[in-house]
Amino acid sequence: MDLFRTYENFLHVVKAGSFAAAANQLGVSRSSVSKNIQELENHLGVRLFHRTTRRQSLTTIGENYYGFCQKLLSDIEDKRIQLSNLQKEPRGIIRIMAPKSFGNLYLAPIIAEFIAQYPKLHVSLLLSDDTSNTYDLIDHGVDLAIRLSPSLDSSIITKRIGSLEWILCASPNYIAQCGLPRTPDELKGHNCLIHLKSAPDSVWALSNHNGEISVRVSGSFSTNSSLALQAGVLRGLGIALLPRYCVNEKLHTGELQRVLSDYRFAERPFFVMFPNKRNLSLKVRLMVDYLTQQFSNARPFSQL
Repeated sequence: MDLFRTYENFLHVVKAGSFAAAANQLGVSRSSVSKNIQELENHLGVRLFHRTTRRQSLTTIGENYYGFCQKLLSDIEDKRIQLSNLQKEPRGIIRIMAPKSFGNLYLAPIIAEFIAQYPKLHVSLLLSDDTSNTYDLIDHGVDLAIRLSPSLDSSIITKRIGSLEWILCASPNYIAQCGLPRTPDELKGHNCLIHLKSAPDSVWALSNHNGEISVRVSGSFSTNSSLALQAGVLRGLGIALLPRYCVNEKLHTGELQRVLSDYRFAERPFFVMFPNKRNLSLKVRLMVDYLTQQFSNARPFSQL
């Protein structure tokens, strides 16, 4: 019996709440996990779980053993990180999660530059717009995540590394057909494409030297994807509020035109998150430092 693997499976079952859920996370069959836990109980000579048809719960002995396994595996991981940090050259895999449009349009080129500096590192980039709570980085084997909202989880370190500028834009074709709004109030007469996360109530809050004004807008298209919104604007569908990194190139080429350029929207911070460990691995520390440096330059958010 591989005790190390068995301990990991045991922790997954406890956190997932059932053998089936743990098996799904591990990518193995339920019977395999069940057999593994049974072998562990036989090895220890105790029962670790109360079993029902729907769920498993820990026995008193199981709760005690769960704490032991957590500390044991944490100590093993800390020692692995200490040894890894003795290396002069970082190596191994870094698993990163990030929002789709941000990852595709801006993060991927930065990661490519990072890999070029450290050829023995392999970066696995998972792009997802799922923001339901904070990712369980440890359980899913993720080293760090970039999110547009901070984590309140004490087991996760959250570091602000930059901010996003959002701007209004439209295609020259749309402007030629429908005209260019001169004031925020005129947006009410235009087809405004809505980003569901940036304006869930369909209200855009703009400001200039005279103060802030909020306008309720409406249109024929709404989505939670900046890339999908960008596609709609490029086709001349209407006016959209988009992050600058998403439209900088299109503004330079003239494919898009800025709308109400005298007005500004509040910048929105973004964060890098990683598990709160006593010893952060060299590869993750280097990646966090590199991202912090690159984003502090604000390359995609500079004024045109």
